[in-house]
Amino acid sequence: MAKYALIRRTIASLALLTNPFLAAQQSDAPSQSPLAAPVSTTKTHSIVITAIKKKASESVLIPTDFEVKEDGNPATITEVQKLGRLPLHYCVVFDTNNSVADSFKFREREATILLSKAVNPATDRGWLVISGTAVLESPETADPQSIIGSITQQIPGTSSSVYDAMEGCLLRMLKANTEQEFRAMLLFTEGENKPGHFAPTEVLDTALRSRTHIYVFSKMHDAMQSNDLFPSGPNWTNVPGPNVLGKLVLNLPGLDSPFTGGRMFESATNKQMESAIDQLSEDLQNLILVSYRPAGVAPDDHRHNIEVKPRVKGLSILAPMQYVPPAIAQ
Repeated sequence: MAKYALIRRTIASLALLTNPFLAAQQSDAPSQSPLAAPVSTTKTHSIVITAIKKKASESVLIPTDFEVKEDGNPATITEVQKLGRLPLHYCVVFDTNNSVADSFKFREREATILLSKAVNPATDRGWLVISGTAVLESPETADPQSIIGSITQQIPGTSSSVYDAMEGCLLRMLKANTEQEFRAMLLFTEGENKPGHFAPTEVLDTALRSRTHIYVFSKMHDAMQSNDLFPSGPNWTNVPGPNVLGKLVLNLPGLDSPFTGGRMFESATNKQMESAIDQLSEDLQNLILVSYRPAGVAPDDHRHNIEVKPRVKGLSILAPMQYVPPAIAQ
């Protein structure tokens, strides 16, 4: 009998070693770094969001401050962790399209000020992608001044596909083998685009897989309004129109943040520019890791639509609207 008991124990041990899913169910969860997110097991998902309270005295956030739904079903929030300002891994996509000549220098100045104020050379690193007559990429650097120098050397010209430039940035971000960072694309464009190799849906897919938040800096002007490039109304606050960035956002009523958890900034004056840059800096200072347990226990072999809402007044949230498990992200 002792011999058979030993055999049974040996088989059970081998099953645990060869079946990670079974092992995870029968052992404590392994310790992870705070930003190994998105974290995917059959029990818990984690996402990084921006959450800002109007009153600084009420800056402490707790799970009951949020409501999370995954695939339309309420989820149980297990932890809310304040990350603050993480190292920023970014790419600047600068569109040199000259369809609106008076805005080129404005976008150039906006990019210069933003990189000077919002980027910390001690912790952050990034690179430049130029969408001009061809898509050009610079080496990665910790020095934002080198990126600024390259931008100021550009001249208005015929634009290549902005989508191709964005996809190049995102594919490079996808290959980054780091976790303790916040990934962002800073896109400076007037919304014009030429057909290229990548469709808008492909760009969105890569942004979600690489966990990159897209921030768009553009200028509202008469030509764009007349062409309906930026839909108006309360359902489209801070949301780029479908003709500007294709299907980078869900065309659903009531949504006021881009699909990737970033923002759309529309600035035409110096005051609006300063406000946009200050807002981005504040966003980067208020990153939150939200861990939640979805309803049901299903293997994470597909994407999940997620919705994060505040449950308290004075709390604004920017969150991606889809969760991509790491197993299918690459």
